[in-house]
Amino acid sequence: MFEKCNVIEGSLKIQIEECGKAEEFTKAFGNIREITGYLLIRFSPTFTSLHMFKNLEIIHGEELVNGRYALSVMELENLRQLFKQNITIKNGLINFESNPKLCFNKITEFVKSVGLENNITENGISKYSNGENAICEAPVLLQNLNDNSDERIFTLSFTGFKTTNINHTKLLGYKIYYKKVDKIDPDMEIGDDNNACDRWESKFVTNAYARFENLEINTIYAYYIHTKVITHPEAKNAVSKLLFHKTPFKTPEMPRIKRYEAIGPNKILLEWDPPIKPNGIITHYTVMWNAKSIGNNGIGHDSFENNCTFKFNKLKFFSQNFFHSEIQKCHNIEATESEESRNEGTEFEDSVLNVIYPPPNIRKPIEEYYFDQYSLLENDPETFIEKCEEKYPEIINENKTYGRSNISTTRVILSGLFHYTEYYIQIIACQDITVPENFCSKQAASRIIRTHPIPENNIVDLNTINVLPYLINGTEQEDSRIINWKIPENPNGAILGFRYKISTTNFEIDRQISKEDYKKSNGILIQGLQNGLYSAEIRTISSAGISEANVKKEFIKIHVFNWEIFLYKWLPLVVVVSGFIFVVCRFCMEKGSKKHTQKVIPSEGQKILLL
Repeated sequence: MFEKCNVIEGSLKIQIEECGKAEEFTKAFGNIREITGYLLIRFSPTFTSLHMFKNLEIIHGEELVNGRYALSVMELENLRQLFKQNITIKNGLINFESNPKLCFNKITEFVKSVGLENNITENGISKYSNGENAICEAPVLLQNLNDNSDERIFTLSFTGFKTTNINHTKLLGYKIYYKKVDKIDPDMEIGDDNNACDRWESKFVTNAYARFENLEINTIYAYYIHTKVITHPEAKNAVSKLLFHKTPFKTPEMPRIKRYEAIGPNKILLEWDPPIKPNGIITHYTVMWNAKSIGNNGIGHDSFENNCTFKFNKLKFFSQNFFHSEIQKCHNIEATESEESRNEGTEFEDSVLNVIYPPPNIRKPIEEYYFDQYSLLENDPETFIEKCEEKYPEIINENKTYGRSNISTTRVILSGLFHYTEYYIQIIACQDITVPENFCSKQAASRIIRTHPIPENNIVDLNTINVLPYLINGTEQEDSRIINWKIPENPNGAILGFRYKISTTNFEIDRQISKEDYKKSNGILIQGLQNGLYSAEIRTISSAGISEANVKKEFIKIHVFNWEIFLYKWLPLVVVVSGFIFVVCRFCMEKGSKKHTQKVIPSEGQKILLL
């Protein structure tokens, strides 16, 4: 309200019963230079000093409290310090009442500084209502001080209070007050808090040695020591100067991943909790990702696990509904030369069986990775972060294989990744780079996550299916065909082979072939086909499973003239028909000859001429 005011025209009354930060009070009152009326501060337990009025110069007193006081400070139960600078009071007196922690000698010093020492009255300034709970006029304690620390432990030893002039049995011990501060300030005093809500913690010891544990790492503590003496007529207390101690620096622990899952073929969702021991202020996290096995070839960016060709997950027939992959046991599917001749390769069959009947899931432990201590922010490329659903920032991955990004949140979506690819994800916590000592976690929280497949990428394109004749010594075999198709270019996982079914009404061939054999033969050879129209059903077998079938109907026509079949089926009929024709022809010939033939007998007396 007053942060832009230099002159208060009238009077200023302050009563703050709620806690607030010292810098807030300084911001509110720090620019005030003049008050034309009076300044009244009362019932504000949060104030420990009046240092927030750092630029106040004059109180004119044109208006007075109760017609007498230009400055009235009353009922401030935690007030210990007054103004740092000298001020001028033009008119009126000063009133200090019921400030139990404000030493009376500090009041009298202030009154002298404003030239009103001759106007001190019991009604205006009473030594019985100010300073009764304070350590006033105490000798300085601690001629020799040693402090040592080891990470979160701080030990303190000092020269004890000399009890020569008092009864040593009246000394109970020492109370050490300490609290966190932002910096080491040589000008800071014990009561220079401005805020009683920022309370001092304390520890009581009976001798001149103290040990503090579970302190925060890389933190500055202010502390002072004063004696505790049994109240008696000769009682004297002692207090040390305000001292500072900084605990040593330590790198933060790794964050704790609590959610990690693929949410599509090119996105991974991550969420984590901050480190249990940040050992400083964590301002950002570095997320790193590296493709361990590229989805379309099964080969990692860093060529990991050379003794293992593929990682399998549970077989499922692809559909438009994506399924979550499970990290499975690794199997070698490379066939040897001798095995290739054994009915399509038994090792290939074993590999297919491993897909169809996968081994039990193996849960991998959390992996840890050690980093050298260096700043991961240096020379980092800019990160493109956008808002997405559920308020997860999204990192657009320009390099699909690997990347690194710094973010200030504890959740993120990595997008632009390869489909059906295992990514090794690492997350480290990093401290504030604006402080002199800052580092990132030496250990990274890590997980291996596989993105979802794109089912249609494994389906064979029917338009690429070709049917070729099969030739032996230049002669086409009419009952055989070579069928080939284009291998899917961007599949889900490594392609192991194909399963094909060639069928007609009463004939079917159902087989499988490895990718290597398919490429060597430039397709599949189908022999011994019967006459008819054939359809083909083709599925891709990959480390992701078996794809949906793609069927091309009645595109192969087989017509072969077989003499054996002809003779076996038609010869008896031909013989019967031929015999029947022969019998009929002979009968007809015999009948015709009888009809046209006559027998001649000469009569008596006729002569037969002989020619």
